[in-house]
Amino acid sequence: MKSEKPEKKKEDKGLFSGVMVAYLVLLLHVLLLVLVAVAVVFFRGVVEYMPWILGGGFALILLSGYLFFRKFRKNAEKLREVLSDPVFRDRAVEVKLFGGVASLRLGQPVASGNPAEPILLDRVPVMQLEDPEAQRLRRLDQLVRLLDQGLISPEEFGRLKNELLADPTMPIINP
Repeated sequence: MKSEKPEKKKEDKGLFSGVMVAYLVLLLHVLLLVLVAVAVVFFRGVVEYMPWILGGGFALILLSGYLFFRKFRKNAEKLREVLSDPVFRDRAVEVKLFGGVASLRLGQPVASGNPAEPILLDRVPVMQLEDPEAQRLRRLDQLVRLLDQGLISPEEFGRLKNELLADPTMPIINP
């Protein structure tokens, strides 16, 4: 008789957990149906009021554009005064709005005093620092060329090479 009681408790637990799982599945189905009904009602309302939603959004965009234009015209004289400052002369000024999302370029840089001629980027020299390692290799290449041309002896080449490798800032004179 003792062996029958533990089996009955296991059987009762299994039956209880099975019923609870069935109730949980039923509850989740009911919840799913409620969510689908809410979504249908919501989207039906959105579709019915879509013209009003789009019209209101368009009206807000027009209103903000009008307010921006009005403020810009109000401060146009101050802007002209700032742009006529000698610091900004012959330079383009770029105003970035909304964190760089929109930008406005005012003025155009002038190349040779002629405002009708725009600056071409290939005419403007680009100033760039040389990498120290590339500088060292270039100087070493100069030493090899001097040796090949017979302008320095192999002893001088060895001495200058060792100095160059010890001090990369040492200048090498071009022949």
